[in-house]
Amino acid sequence: MLDVTGLRKSYGGLTAVDSVNFDVETGEIVGLMGPNGAGKTTLFDVITGVTPADGGRVTVDDNELTGVRPNRLCRAGVARTFQTVRTFPGATVLENVLTGATFGAGDDRKRARERALSCLEFVGLAELAGRAADGLPIAARKRVELARALATAPSYLLLDEIGSGLTPQEVSNLTAIIERVRDDRGIGVFWIEHVTDALLSSADRVLVLHDGEFIANGTPAEIRENTRVAEAYLGTDTSSDHDTDTDSARYEAASESWVMTVQQGRERPGGQASRIRLQMCLRTRITRWPSRVLTWRMAICRFYGMSRWKCGLTTI
Repeated sequence: MLDVTGLRKSYGGLTAVDSVNFDVETGEIVGLMGPNGAGKTTLFDVITGVTPADGGRVTVDDNELTGVRPNRLCRAGVARTFQTVRTFPGATVLENVLTGATFGAGDDRKRARERALSCLEFVGLAELAGRAADGLPIAARKRVELARALATAPSYLLLDEIGSGLTPQEVSNLTAIIERVRDDRGIGVFWIEHVTDALLSSADRVLVLHDGEFIANGTPAEIRENTRVAEAYLGTDTSSDHDTDTDSARYEAASESWVMTVQQGRERPGGQASRIRLQMCLRTRITRWPSRVLTWRMAICRFYGMSRWKCGLTTI
């Protein structure tokens, strides 16, 4: 079990991760949702040793691993991917995956090659083994990174918005691979994703993070109906210079739009659900993020799963 207890991380006066507790078992997918700036990537960074924690514990199968270096955590059975694809420039697809087998799993040369080829076959890239990884489309490069993580022989896999920037069909294909990671390999998957359709259709459990704290923990069906989740994503206008009855009606409509969109989320932009969702988002001022101004571009980004790079955003 990957067990996180009381994990905290602050930057000056801003608390990015506030004493969170959760666990991930092998053979399950646990989704992590939340608005931009909720602290999701910071949580990943603290768990994997990229950023030191201010407090709390991380244990893997009862072994204390709080604050250890990423390479040691990898050897202990925890691998991750990143929001921005990080394939090695100038290296082939096979060479990229070989690094995971060699330095993560600790295989000798022969065994590392066998494992790397097996992982490429698993993600559907065996025919591209000799191609330069940095010349592939983004969807293929994301699968290279996934194969490299699998080549470390992990018990737990942390995926950070692996579906961002992909077409609906590419997301669907990648989601099927992630489900096989759980079902065929018995790996525990902890998955951050803004493409909520994919996450809610695949996860066994979903956690929702907002302002560094968990506000919901349940099955996808429970998360779809959770009003606190709708409020965190859509926000409310707390200023006193306009009609509260109008705001209440707008929020009620927006909340209903959120539920409808998640339940019928396979409609693409231009469909009725998407139009209502975008319309409510733009009409409802969102003022719940301390010391932040939520631009229209950010609002659109939150609901359409666009990468922060494309939206010009940064994440805490």
